[in-house]
Amino acid sequence: MNGDWYYATDGDAVGPVTLSDLERMARRGQLRREHLVWTASMSGWEPASSIAELWPAPPPLPPRPQPTPTASQARDAVPSVARPASEEGFQHIGVRHVETADSWPVRHWQGDLPLWKAYWLVGVLLSIAYGAPFNAMFVWLENQPFSRDQVLTIVLSSLALLTAVGVWQLVGIWRSAGNHIHSTNGDWRRFWSVLARIMCVLGGLKIAASVVMALNAIAS
Repeated sequence: MNGDWYYATDGDAVGPVTLSDLERMARRGQLRREHLVWTASMSGWEPASSIAELWPAPPPLPPRPQPTPTASQARDAVPSVARPASEEGFQHIGVRHVETADSWPVRHWQGDLPLWKAYWLVGVLLSIAYGAPFNAMFVWLENQPFSRDQVLTIVLSSLALLTAVGVWQLVGIWRSAGNHIHSTNGDWRRFWSVLARIMCVLGGLKIAASVVMALNAIAS
């Protein structure tokens, strides 16, 4: 059970990983019971719920505390033969066990999103969504009676935010492509993984060039 493991989410097979990695993903909610897993000792893919090591039994529930009898109650109590707790309607205190799964921005940063989601949704569509408003803002600034220091503050703050978001996008896509490279579904998926990483390098160069050009424009 400690050999190489593979898991499949959203139709993508990822691996090899260790059983400890799968346990960590199950605790964080990234691996769900309906996801499929496979290792060399299995004849085929099986639901993750069939692997007992991934879903440890919850700790036993504590009994309901009973009030301590007063001295008079103890004297008046009539001795009786003890009966099993089940016959006396024994109850337990309810205990909730809650696991909070990571949000999608954290999953993207860690590379846990499928490659197509990381690249097309987070990388491409999100860039289009925030690119147009920022460009419009820069055009709007040119027609406003702001001082040079005010414009400089707005531009530098916007540039820092755009750079941080761009780095977050590229790191998530790079890591997701790394997981995709280990897919067991053939060389075609490896091709897309390598292509995605090449686009990440080009995207990083574009961000660096944009920062340099903006700083030169401000300095002049």
